[in-house]
Amino acid sequence: MFKKFILTLVARQKQSKTINVSRRKLMALSHIKTLPSYHKYLKELQELRIIKYTPSYHPGYKSEVELL
Repeated sequence: MFKKFILTLVARQKQSKTINVSRRKLMALSHIKTLPSYHKYLKELQELRIIKYTPSYHPGYKSEVELL
């Protein structure tokens, strides 16, 4: 389900493989309530080599997700 929302964001941003995401928006769209769950799903998708996640540690910049 989490992957579905990442793909939805790709379609919305009209980019081919790389999108910028905010944790808050992604959690709301995918109905994830807790930070541990959010990080668990991101980790699983990275381990399955579905995405490459590059976090932004600056509150004003979005993180980057690349579809592999």
